Amino acid sequence: WAGPMSSVEALNKKLQQDEDWLRQFEANVTRSKQLKDGIEKILNDFENHIDQLESNVFPMHEKNGKLQIKQMNIQKLLKTIDATIQFYGKSGELESAIRTIYFWSITDTEISMLPTDQYECSSDGSPALDLTAYLEQMEHLQQAVAFFHAHPNYGTQLDNMKLTLESGCVLLEKEYRNVVHANSHAAEAQAVIDCLDEQYELMQSRAREIHTLSNVDKVAKLGEWLLKHGRSSRFLSHYSSIRGDLMVRTLTTIFQSHSMQSITDKIAGLSAAANSSFTRPNASFSAKNISTTSLKKATRFAPEQGMGVREAEGADTECGLLVTAAFVALVYVEEGNLDRAVPVFEKRAQVHRDLLKAPLNYVIKVLTKSVQESEGSLAALLPLLRFVAARHVQLSTIAENAHLEQPYQSCFRALTLRCSSYIADYFERGAGEGKLIIDIDRQKRSSIEETGFGTEVKFVPSDGNVHPVTASTLNTLYLLSHYRQVVTNQVLSLNAQPNEPVALLMPKLFAKMLSHLGHVLKARAETYDDPTLSAIFSLNNSNFIAKALGDESSGLLPVLREQNAHILQFYLDAIQKHISEYMASWYPVLQTITAVDQLHPDDRMAMRNMITAFTREFEQTVSAQRGYCVTDPVLADQVRVKVKAAVVPMYAKLYNKANAITGAASLSSHLRYTEESLDVNIDRLFDVAI
Repeated sequence: WAGPMSSVEALNKKLQQDEDWLRQFEANVTRSKQLKDGIEKILNDFENHIDQLESNVFPMHEKNGKLQIKQMNIQKLLKTIDATIQFYGKSGELESAIRTIYFWSITDTEISMLPTDQYECSSDGSPALDLTAYLEQMEHLQQAVAFFHAHPNYGTQLDNMKLTLESGCVLLEKEYRNVVHANSHAAEAQAVIDCLDEQYELMQSRAREIHTLSNVDKVAKLGEWLLKHGRSSRFLSHYSSIRGDLMVRTLTTIFQSHSMQSITDKIAGLSAAANSSFTRPNASFSAKNISTTSLKKATRFAPEQGMGVREAEGADTECGLLVTAAFVALVYVEEGNLDRAVPVFEKRAQVHRDLLKAPLNYVIKVLTKSVQESEGSLAALLPLLRFVAARHVQLSTIAENAHLEQPYQSCFRALTLRCSSYIADYFERGAGEGKLIIDIDRQKRSSIEETGFGTEVKFVPSDGNVHPVTASTLNTLYLLSHYRQVVTNQVLSLNAQPNEPVALLMPKLFAKMLSHLGHVLKARAETYDDPTLSAIFSLNNSNFIAKALGDESSGLLPVLREQNAHILQFYLDAIQKHISEYMASWYPVLQTITAVDQLHPDDRMAMRNMITAFTREFEQTVSAQRGYCVTDPVLADQVRVKVKAAVVPMYAKLYNKANAITGAASLSSHLRYTEESLDVNIDRLFDVAI
């Protein structure tokens, strides 16, 4: 019976729990009712408060709102009145300034016709006197126009202000021209030249010291204001015109001064030539005179020792180079000014284009004239071609923007074609005897026939010296090597075959020129009646060429070796060959003493005859060669050593045998030379002073 008893206890416990929960629930219901009543009471009180506010506060709120609106309207009206009063007088203030400017611009007769009151009201109001104040007035007037534009009732006043504003802007545009003109000045010719190095390259640090626009900020401020307020950019043409004219003025000064100096140099050169010596005067630069020599420019091209010294006659060409380099320098200076004077980037390109049009047109004319009037000197044209080619992109861009592309390209092509024609003339008119002679002094030049190879009259040095053709050709090779890049790319490439390697154009030309020179020298050597003098002539020229090729500073050998690796050895072998040919002139002397070893000591007659024959032949040979010239002292010593080695030992045997004979007083009168005196006489060979 224990099981049923436990179930009853459980049920009673459960019942007790349910009763407790029911009592708690009833208590919560009672509490909830109390809260509900409290909330309803609060809500009723809130509704009563709202009703009270609606009846008391809301009418007052509406009244205050209306008062605030009236207050805002009054404040707005006061501001409008203040603005009207403020802007209303701006037109009058600016009109006064404008009338002042007009007053200062009319003549005395017109002033006398003005009413007295208008004359008296004129005061200092010119933009030039106080530009900042004038711009402030214009700014205020601009605001006034905007203000009255929003109020249709002031149409008459608006029209008047617009007219006044337009008049003020027109005066500002005129003032812009005056400001640019007053603050601009031409660059000094010497200052421009001083910022160029010996290769005519621009030294920017010096160029930055050239100031041609004194008050850049004032120009920039006025121009920026006009552009900011919607004015047409036509007023910027004043800047382009004034600054461009000043550039042309500087370039013209350089051109005229250089041209006058060139004429002076030529006159001085002709005078010096009349006195059998030519020296270029060392005139110095002054404020009114530009000296070519004082500039130390690259066209004064002087090869290394042994290759001659060139005095270029391309004064016109050098003038074109100087003007072009000065133009590039001035472009750099003006670009620096333009960046500050025209702050608006969009307008700067237009000003830059118009600014450089007139100067570039002048440079193109000078270049064209320089090319057309060049005196046939390739050495004078190559520096110009190198300079222009190095800046071809820059100059082409400027020419394209300035609508001068066709004249510039024509000028550049004429320059390259002229250089090409000079190189072609080398082969057509003779190696160096035509236009390419660049290192022969003027007296010699007058004696050279400027004809080809078919002529009967051919100049040869009477002493067997180096032919001017050789010096001219090597100077030309040296010159072409110095300007290899521009000559290859701009000149030789004009006539190159489609598939021909560009790098080999210069080596092939050099090989062709040396081959041509060899034929010329061979033909000239054959004109000598004396084969010994012909050998000396060939020796001098071959040695001159070999020394030039062996000189590392000349840069010729690396170029030639690209076409012929053994070119230097060829000329060294030729030197030995010509020395052997020269030694043939001593065979008659040597034949007189070849039998000295077989000569019997007691055969006085044979010994006397041998001494007499040797003396006669030696003196005849020395006398015949007294006027011969071997220009290279080292080579001359080498030849004299060979002569001594061949003659002196054999003569010493004869001399010793003659002195060994007892009672040889009869032979002493015939022994005119000792070993020492024989050496001295041989040492005097090729002595030009003697």
